[in-house]
Amino acid sequence: MDMWKDHGEEGAKGKKLPHRILHVVDDFSTGNTGVTSSVRQIAQWQAQHCDWVGVHATGPVDLPVPAGVSLILSPAHRFTSRWRYPAHGSKGLLDIVREHRVTHLHVHEFWRGGFVVAMRVAHTAGIPVVLSAHGATSPWALYGQGWVKRIKKQAYWHLFARHLLLSWAALHAVTPLEQRHMRQFFGREPQAIIPNALHEIPDLMSFDGQGPFRDRRRLVFLGRLHPVKGVDGLIQAFHRARLRGEWELLIVGPEEIPAYAQELKDMAKEGERAGDIQFLEACHGAEKWGLLASAWVVVVPSHTEVIGMVNLEAATAGAPTITTTATGLEEWTDSGGVLIDHTLDSLIFALEHVGNWGAMERLRRGEQCRSYVMRKYSMDSVGREWLRFYARLADQVRE
Repeated sequence: MDMWKDHGEEGAKGKKLPHRILHVVDDFSTGNTGVTSSVRQIAQWQAQHCDWVGVHATGPVDLPVPAGVSLILSPAHRFTSRWRYPAHGSKGLLDIVREHRVTHLHVHEFWRGGFVVAMRVAHTAGIPVVLSAHGATSPWALYGQGWVKRIKKQAYWHLFARHLLLSWAALHAVTPLEQRHMRQFFGREPQAIIPNALHEIPDLMSFDGQGPFRDRRRLVFLGRLHPVKGVDGLIQAFHRARLRGEWELLIVGPEEIPAYAQELKDMAKEGERAGDIQFLEACHGAEKWGLLASAWVVVVPSHTEVIGMVNLEAATAGAPTITTTATGLEEWTDSGGVLIDHTLDSLIFALEHVGNWGAMERLRRGEQCRSYVMRKYSMDSVGREWLRFYARLADQVRE
């Protein structure tokens, strides 16, 4: 459709589009790093190309929203602190939609109350709504966290939530792998595959001149300490890998589950490299970019991940990553990174492999990763895909 194409190009050329987009998230915090980072990047870009952009959250907010983006807090009802159903319910969100003349709702979760009110409001207001699952339909997310969570999720979805999913709600997948997972879960095809992308691209010249070439080569994990991230396997692999020379492993991120974080620390103390593992608090901004640039390799051993924003961020900082096939990054090995199966032996082999790189090999791979990500995952190109998609959805609702 020509209008779809025109809208995308118009917004990219500097003329703001009439889109008024409200992103509905569970929280906007360091405890939800991947989704928050993804929403932050897209909202920041959209604010420069759309008439209005907002973020609606019911959970914790400890990160600033980008300039030009409105943050709307709707505290959860006191009886639903875990489910986080907004205290003012659907009426509260509907009032927000009408006050800001919202043209599109973009929902970034479906296990909590935000999904419920967003679907109801989209139906009442007759506006397009997009649902991004952010990996929540992967086999590990659905079945890999024990039978209690599995039964709870199945009951919640089949008895309640699936009846709220509007027939015109557009499903969005980040990768072809997630598209297959969503098709199997929802029983229908996602209308778009649009990857995560970066709007903030660091200047490599601003980093510490030492970079990855330190007396002790550095492996970095950056993310929340949660079982889905596979940090336990990384610690085991680091203890067992035969790495020549001096190495250190920095595990950086919020302790989302304190008991699990303590298990990781105990595990770190029990191996041969106990003195080479450090746990650090989450970092942001220039500190985060400097940390990534200092890594010989960034390790992202997640059980499930849709691309993983840290893979993209590390690459733009000039650091290759080791990550798993669960990310859907099918071209990663050909683009400077290392792609592995999610097994302990694969991770050990990968650590030993990168440990044998020389300086020129490390530089080449870092430059290759950065070039690939800037070409394929820059918000300047991905953002235009979103504008065209939003425009098409508006046309469909009007029809």
